[in-house]
Amino acid sequence: MFEEFSPVSKKEWLDKIEQDLKGRSPVELDWEPEPGLRVSPFAHPDDLPEPPPPMLKKQPGLQWLIGEDFDNYDSAEKLNEELLQALSFGLESPRLIFTSPRESSSIPPLPWLERALKNVELSFITPYFFFAGASEEELLDFIDFLDSLYGKSDPASPAGLRQHAGSISVGTRKAALSGSRLAKAREKLPAYRFIRQSIPGTAREGIVAPMQQALHDAWATFGESQLPLSDFNSLFYFQLETGPDYLLEIARLRALRLLWANALDQHGLNTEEEQAFLDIHLRFPTVSEQQENPTSETQQEIINKHMIAAAPMALAAIAGGADRLTIPPAGNQTNAFTRRIARNVHHILRMESGLDAVADPFAGSVYVEKLTREICERMENEKWRMEN
Repeated sequence: MFEEFSPVSKKEWLDKIEQDLKGRSPVELDWEPEPGLRVSPFAHPDDLPEPPPPMLKKQPGLQWLIGEDFDNYDSAEKLNEELLQALSFGLESPRLIFTSPRESSSIPPLPWLERALKNVELSFITPYFFFAGASEEELLDFIDFLDSLYGKSDPASPAGLRQHAGSISVGTRKAALSGSRLAKAREKLPAYRFIRQSIPGTAREGIVAPMQQALHDAWATFGESQLPLSDFNSLFYFQLETGPDYLLEIARLRALRLLWANALDQHGLNTEEEQAFLDIHLRFPTVSEQQENPTSETQQEIINKHMIAAAPMALAAIAGGADRLTIPPAGNQTNAFTRRIARNVHHILRMESGLDAVADPFAGSVYVEKLTREICERMENEKWRMEN
């Protein structure tokens, strides 16, 4: 089809745009998402002499985990009830958050946890556990408890479903466990991730500086771990938020994946197999941020706006390469209805949009590819690199 049209160079295109702007320079329409990062709305194939190959090489496409948070339940039975209900409606990766202090540890008593996880088949899901505080010895006891729950799984279930994958993190610690304790945890739960690197804020709040700091910190954590890089990468994940800046968020996530892949490649890892793991949370403005003293009517309007915004925000996270995605309940109103609506966004993007069957939806998009590389080049200008 394209052979029927004469090619147009970028210069010819910009000349035409300038003519339409009646003499004004197209440069006037450039925008700066942050100081030092200048973006032109006029991207052209000439900007990329050789179209890059797809950046995301997951097979059979973008298989992201459907995440959901369960925060500080006083009743184990209530948590169990809501977990089972969510799992019956397609939840794949619940995050159980425990921040209430119980002396020095926020890990609930193991009998409480056993009641909370009753009839929850851990082997078929990817649970995430977050504790505000816990010693490494207490974590090992918890890991022994988890290992016993996995041991009670139905041995006749298909091996492909018994993944025993998940994550455990503690407070602000990057590594939940260290040294010999981490080695013990890996023996019990070999597919779990225990090392987390958070990147604060969304693209609107900053791109280059937070990413640069996170990559420096991640590499420092790797050095402290004294693990082979392949082992470290299998235990490690990035945790970050995304906001409403659609194309900017896609480029930001793609840049993070590209920088990490290049670093792994420089150190001898096959980036066809070893990639960054991105655990992404959508962040909506809170009701109080929208308006002071909101009435019930304005609060409902905010809930409605969040439900509408969830789909394009989730699409940006997935197109950027999310491995796990959490969509919060609209308006931060946690109830069965808002939780199910958030969950259904995942199902629509999979079953109706087919995003999980596409390896890299924005591969070849000149604007996004160019913006991705501008972010990477800015990072290189800031002299970020992973050193031996």
